[in-house]
Amino acid sequence: MKTTFATLAMAGAAAAAPHVGHAAFHEKKDFLSDISNIASGNLVNDLSTLMSDAVKVLTGLQAKSAVNSKTPTADTWIGGATEGNAVVNEIVNQGDSDVVFTCWGNQGSWINAVAPTIAVTVPAHQNMTISHAVGQDGASNSGACAAIFPDTKLVNGQVAETWLEFTYGASEWSSSTFDLSKEVYMLGNNMTAEVDGCKSDFDHCSFHCVDASATSCWEAGSYFIKNCEKDSQKFAQSGTYAGAASGGCGGISNTGITKMTTYLH
Repeated sequence: MKTTFATLAMAGAAAAAPHVGHAAFHEKKDFLSDISNIASGNLVNDLSTLMSDAVKVLTGLQAKSAVNSKTPTADTWIGGATEGNAVVNEIVNQGDSDVVFTCWGNQGSWINAVAPTIAVTVPAHQNMTISHAVGQDGASNSGACAAIFPDTKLVNGQVAETWLEFTYGASEWSSSTFDLSKEVYMLGNNMTAEVDGCKSDFDHCSFHCVDASATSCWEAGSYFIKNCEKDSQKFAQSGTYAGAASGGCGGISNTGITKMTTYLH
């Protein structure tokens, strides 16, 4: 079992041989619970209302309310960044349903027990900007995000959907990466995350269960990374770490602002 997100800092490693990181190094449990579906609500495009509406959705799933900082933190916040070291992620909801976009960090992915860092409604055919800190003082900012759709469930405290995983490290020895993971729920909705030169979707730089009929998978050897070989895209990387498939999209600077776009389909 994996108990924490991967730490990508390379103590004593050489810059010429960066560690290939897989942000999916976290504990993922069986799907045993069945919590009621989310009810859609009427939304207006006021941020306070969009956050309040997300609280109602989380409450319906028996999850914790999000921190929802609107100023920079060491994790994730709502809004952009013009200075410091951050990944600014524009969430584009291309679908016909309003969704709640939520993220969590090193503290844990069990949002029934640990408050997610953000949770905000993104109305159909509209955008929302969030930002992720690039790790500070040599640490890594590791976590994941997921879109909660009207029929999404929380299972064992985790969002049963596709996860956008990330590890953003400040150290020059780190390999910051992001990827999509279907390990938690193979039937999750597709999304596309892009940084200039590299994208992750269901066909590129994403993690899948070896057993295509499985609902979920988490043990080393039970999942693989798809189409992420070096030179398949700019900044793509794949390999193994601790005996498990590893890799994802790079292209994340450890200084300044990196722009990402995430499309919800």
